[in-house]
Amino acid sequence: MINHPNWLLYEGFLSDEDCERWIDLGRQAPIQEAKTFGGHDTHRKTDIRWLSNEGVYQEMHDVFKHIALDANQYFQTTITRLPPLQFTEYSDVGHKYDMHHDVDYNRQDGLHRKLSIVVQLSDPEDYEGGVLTFAHTQNPEPSALIKRGSIICFLSYLEHGVSPITKGDRTSLVGWFEGPRWR
Repeated sequence: MINHPNWLLYEGFLSDEDCERWIDLGRQAPIQEAKTFGGHDTHRKTDIRWLSNEGVYQEMHDVFKHIALDANQYFQTTITRLPPLQFTEYSDVGHKYDMHHDVDYNRQDGLHRKLSIVVQLSDPEDYEGGVLTFAHTQNPEPSALIKRGSIICFLSYLEHGVSPITKGDRTSLVGWFEGPRWR
């Protein structure tokens, strides 16, 4: 594990076989339109699928919970739940996600996203571009971040984005642990 005050990186946490299996499972769910809670849909061009926390997807949720328990000891946030995971494909040239944070400060249910977790499912040889970066903090070493099976966990209020795909297909699995509103 590589730790930084704002993120934790678990390099090569999943095997190639796990990544392939998760991609196959993720692609079985129906594609949905990718939207942002800010309504700026031009900032995001991806294909997404939502994966429930039961059945064939339970193993994925269990891995996310394991990472979150470890990361939460480091970040000391209060997390209470993990909604469905987002299977994300950047599959066309130009697919991207501009700089943003993952917290919807206008939510009315008293919850905010606290920890964001991204699993790198693609082999880095399968695409170009599509690099996850942070705006106001040191970025992880790109070779470690894009290594297949790597998992990064960061505080959801950190501004981050994914650069445009220039070739190939980048696939990831994203989850957000929620908890009481940030203060």
